[in-house]
Amino acid sequence: MHSTNRPPRLAERLMERVLPLAVQHNGVVGDLREEYARRRARNNRVACDLWFWCQAILVYWRFRAEARRRNARMPQRGARHLGMDLLSDVRFAFRSFRRSPGFAAATVLVLGIGIGAVSLMFSTFNTVVLQPLPFEEPDRLVWVWSSRGPGSRNSLSYLDYADYQKETHAWESLGAFGVFRRTRILTGDEAAQQAGVYHVSANLFATLGIAPEIGRAFLPDEEEIGRESVTILSHGFWQRRYGGDPTVVGTTITLNGQPAEIVGVMPAGFDYPAGADMWFPLQQQAVYAQGRGNNNFRIVGRLRDGVTIEQAQAQMDVVAGNIADAFPATKAGWGIRLVSLHERYFGSARATILMLIGIISLVPLVACANVASLFMARAATRKTELASRLALGASRARVVRQLLSESLVVALGGGTVGLALAYGGGEALSSFAPAALPRLDTIGVDGNVLAFTLGASLLMLPLFGIVPALRATDMEIAETLKVGGGRGSSDRRSGFRSGLVVAQVALSLMLMLASGLFLRSFLNLQNAHPGFQAENVLSFRAALPYFKYDTVEEIERVWDDVHRRLRAVPGVNAVGSIDRPPLSGSAPSTDLWAEGRPPADAAEAMGGTRRFVTEGFFDAVQIQLLAGRVFETTDGRNAPPVTVINETLAQQFFPGEDPIGKTLVFDWATVVNLKVVGVTADVAELGVGSSPIPILYLPARWSPRINMHFLVRTQGDPLESARALRQAVADVDGDIPISSIQTMQARLSDSLFQPRFRSAVVGLFALVALILSSIGLYGVLACFVRQRGHEISIRLALGAGTGGVMALVLMRGLALVGAGVLIGVAGGLIGSRLIESVLFGIGTADPITYFGVSASLIAVALVACLVPGFRAVRQDPAEVLKAE
Repeated sequence: MHSTNRPPRLAERLMERVLPLAVQHNGVVGDLREEYARRRARNNRVACDLWFWCQAILVYWRFRAEARRRNARMPQRGARHLGMDLLSDVRFAFRSFRRSPGFAAATVLVLGIGIGAVSLMFSTFNTVVLQPLPFEEPDRLVWVWSSRGPGSRNSLSYLDYADYQKETHAWESLGAFGVFRRTRILTGDEAAQQAGVYHVSANLFATLGIAPEIGRAFLPDEEEIGRESVTILSHGFWQRRYGGDPTVVGTTITLNGQPAEIVGVMPAGFDYPAGADMWFPLQQQAVYAQGRGNNNFRIVGRLRDGVTIEQAQAQMDVVAGNIADAFPATKAGWGIRLVSLHERYFGSARATILMLIGIISLVPLVACANVASLFMARAATRKTELASRLALGASRARVVRQLLSESLVVALGGGTVGLALAYGGGEALSSFAPAALPRLDTIGVDGNVLAFTLGASLLMLPLFGIVPALRATDMEIAETLKVGGGRGSSDRRSGFRSGLVVAQVALSLMLMLASGLFLRSFLNLQNAHPGFQAENVLSFRAALPYFKYDTVEEIERVWDDVHRRLRAVPGVNAVGSIDRPPLSGSAPSTDLWAEGRPPADAAEAMGGTRRFVTEGFFDAVQIQLLAGRVFETTDGRNAPPVTVINETLAQQFFPGEDPIGKTLVFDWATVVNLKVVGVTADVAELGVGSSPIPILYLPARWSPRINMHFLVRTQGDPLESARALRQAVADVDGDIPISSIQTMQARLSDSLFQPRFRSAVVGLFALVALILSSIGLYGVLACFVRQRGHEISIRLALGAGTGGVMALVLMRGLALVGAGVLIGVAGGLIGSRLIESVLFGIGTADPITYFGVSASLIAVALVACLVPGFRAVRQDPAEVLKAE
């Protein structure tokens, strides 16, 4: 009689006659046993026994026929049979892992972390770089730069644009838009609102291949001065201001006191140029379109079908040469450079993400070494099983294939976990650093990411599966069966496992070194002085509704009233304003020269970035005055023109001289002689850590601006004064909109997004790699203690102290760590050269970083060594020797 849940023994023996190999026996009979138990739970024993006998006869018949075919030396089995065998191997692998759920979970999780790391970075690369621009046939769109040498680039004048459009034939269309995002004030039934405006050529939207969602695009004759003003709204502004009402198209709105008809609304997601609330047709004969020196336009072209960028470049070079010859005063030395529109916006992001992918690729390598080590450890516990299979007639290739099937299951499981981590990590990444990289808010998982993750999973398979499988089956069968995997079975593979740990430590150290260098660089940037005091300073932008004021005197009076009201707010210490605040990046530049030393031609001209500031600006942000004085209220339109320059501009134009009292010639529409009255310290205009640029400060009273950025220094938290400051401006004129309210400390922090992003991402995965390598080290030492258990017990039984036994384990572990550290340091010195260009204030061989990272890794590794060491000294020698 057999037990209630046990199938008929005779039927099992029938199958065993044709299933001599243990692997086939476990794979087939085991599955049938499990199915029998499930059926027995629902049906009576007779029906279940009858079903099992039928299955046994079918198996006997099939494998009996298969055996006869093999004996008759039939051709190799077809793909169908191989597929069935693979399916059987995979099912057996699942059943095997079900008996070892801890091992399965550990390997899948470790491998999933490694795959997830590189998949997350590829997902970022795919979203930011690989995804095409949201325009029709974006590969035909080209950006046009004006250039006069490597690294030099500039926008173009409208007259240049007209010449290129007329005299070249490579373009299907050539569109243009203004460099500056201008501001207009929308008034009407609702509160006054500031709108960002770009002037564009009538054909720009057609060049990009985008049409308005509602209404129409601009007409060519609407570019002419004198035509009624028309505008097209962005989808976001249409939703915010008008709630998505389609009837707004065709209505007239009031902008800067002038009527403008809404003729269209662009589709959702269209944001080009970036930040536009509405677009207006550029005016061919407006002031900003006059003169070859007014480089106020950016050009985008769509190539004709079949025309390459190189062919278009050749045509543009000819026209650029003609322009330079005809206008040497402003165009000598200037040429044209064409790049794809995609390269223009995402070229720099490509380099950053590829660098991160290269660094973080160390994580899956550490994971592979860890999983390979786990498979080696598992193989050591399965020696008797594997030897039995080989002894019963299974070929080594067959057993290796079964072990690789287990590795395949782990690889696919790890890929699934990695894909989930990449998806979740993408969500976290987009919320963590939305401004660090373009399009990061749209990061996700698509077909490219799925294919990459699957490919990465299958690529990991040979890295962690083949060598352990080959080593697990490389044994003396008789010797292994004789000792049963006990004390007498020497593990010749311990050296390979030790090598894997050394590799993990080396790779982890290299990743930690990159993280350490990034972190030190970021801290240096964070501690670097930006040239001004950002604490307790609030920044906001105000746009004057100049259509209400007819003269510059009225504009100046209103700004004076605003400054006076702001200074009267309790807690305010200083108030100043500037047309572009510090850290705002590039800005308009103008040609300058020292009096008596004009440039020979345009190619030799030197420039300076101009800033219009009020007299309170330098006090508000506390820029250090090195010589002379700052502006006073008397430095106005009717006074002699004066300027305050920064240290870089002073060294550029007056090297080794005292610049105070010297004259700079300022070429701005008309030539102006500026007397230098002060020199200030440099300010990090292009971001902390960037090289300083020459700055020319001009008094705002000399040329009153419509848009100004106010900087208000307060006694306490500036945000607490924001409401009162807003009310102070409204008391002067309720139609003055305020926007971009932000503390200068927040602006300073935003400028460090890129280095902080690199430090955080690489640091996170360096920590993961350190944990994985520590786990691998612990596993090797635990195996070492288990294999040397007999020796350790004898030592303890003979009176050896626990210190000596602990030292034996620690020496073994620290020897592996030491070898890994040496290799990792060498690899770090070589690999760190790839990130040298993004480091600030630190060398690639920084001794503090190398020492600190190495010491940290050794300390963590020491902890991993102590756990198996304590286990070794706590074991009872009598129990161990008795078991032997």
